[in-house]
Parts: sequence; C-alpha cells; structure tokens
Amino acid sequence: MITGDDILIEYVSRLTKALSGLQEDLMNQVQLDRMEKFISHYVWHLPDLQEAVAASSDSPMQNRLSNRLNEMTDRRRRLIKYMFKKENKLDQFEQ
Repeated sequence: MITGDDILIEYVSRLTKALSGLQEDLMNQVQLDRMEKFISHYVWHLPDLQEAVAASSDSPMQNRLSNRLNEMTDRRRRLIKYMFKKENKLDQFEQ
C-alpha cells in the first residue's frame, strides 16, 4: 500500500536530485519561497541547520531538502518497525 508519506518522500527525493544540477540564483523566487516554506514548516522535529549548511555547500537548498528527506525516511522506517513489533514480527523487519 502506498501512502501520502511515500509519495512525498519520492517527490522530495526527485526534487533534491534535480537541484543538484541547477544554480539556485537562476531559480524562480516563487519556487524558492515555496521550498523555504516546506523546509521551515512547524511539523519538522529536527532543526533546519540553515546556517551550517549554507556555509558548507554550493547548494544550500538541496542540502536542506536532503535533511528533510532523511527525517521523513527515518520517521517512515520507525513507523514500519513499530508495526512489525506490534505484530510480533520484529525478526522479519530487517528483511
């Protein structure tokens, strides 16, 4: 079964890969504003690390989206692990 989270993870994954070949200064301001809104949304648990990422990379938006993608995949993995544990099938989780 595919969930909304799966679709969002796939979308952000593709967006992150697409940003690797683009220069952010050539992007539309509306697009940048929408990505910023997504990245800084209150739903995220981990801090954004905007300043640290901006200083260490050519593409800060790509790295910030990558951090959000990692958080989503970790959250998804924990949920699946919980479901396996609840059904007493934790030994099958790693498979």
